[in-house]
Amino acid sequence: MSPSTIYLITGASRPCGIGIASFSVIHSRICSHCLAFAALTPPKNENAFIYVTARDLSKKSSLDDLKAKYPNRGAIITWIAANVESNTALAKEIEERHRKVDILLSALLSGAGKVHEADISASPWEDHFKANVLGPTVLFKSIYELLKKSSNPRFIPISSMSGSLVALIHLDMRNTAYASTKATLNYIAPKIHFENEWLGVQTTHCLDWHVKDDHIILTHPSGSLNKIVEQFGKFPTADKAAVLLLKIIDESTTREKDDGQFINLDGARIPW
Repeated sequence: MSPSTIYLITGASRPCGIGIASFSVIHSRICSHCLAFAALTPPKNENAFIYVTARDLSKKSSLDDLKAKYPNRGAIITWIAANVESNTALAKEIEERHRKVDILLSALLSGAGKVHEADISASPWEDHFKANVLGPTVLFKSIYELLKKSSNPRFIPISSMSGSLVALIHLDMRNTAYASTKATLNYIAPKIHFENEWLGVQTTHCLDWHVKDDHIILTHPSGSLNKIVEQFGKFPTADKAAVLLLKIIDESTTREKDDGQFINLDGARIPW
């Protein structure tokens, strides 16, 4: 039987990332450290196939365990963010095997850093922009035709509340290079929605709460993470975040209501 839903999830090779957690929830909802399994949750996604990306397939990762557990439900595919050749090769492989992509979940990100804007050199700015802006936009362009072959295509870039011009900008987060590229992505996502009416019921921007432990929160140099926890609650683990994220995707029903929105994991709309 051919799979009914084809997922492509980037950023899934991070050990505690939401990408790998979704892969787990899709398949079983029992993995405690993995996004990629979230899309195969029975019965809605019992016949789904998931492509997850890794920069270097020769390096052992948690994805290998998932691939061994679900050999016929997913594949690990090489992908380098913003690299045109890599993106073209990825699209070609999916085209040859399944001829379409139904849901693109772009979970790649470059880390936040811990310095003030005046102390950031040019290189971190370039790295963040390449990963957080060029990464998802070049990928969208590469699989554009594969998405058009889906009866209900979804493009879902994962953002962060740090990219809001309202929510957290007053806090001393020391993450200007990271947050500014997420703000750029926050502009691009709804533009893609408005420019591509053929896309399915949503082009939703969901919030990426990174997996944080108490040690990281308490030792953050500015103490601002403690303020975020006080206001919004503790950061969920990746597996819990994956369940919430997939729930938002499954329950989004209309372009008018859900498209081009900046949505938190709890379903709340975040101001741009």
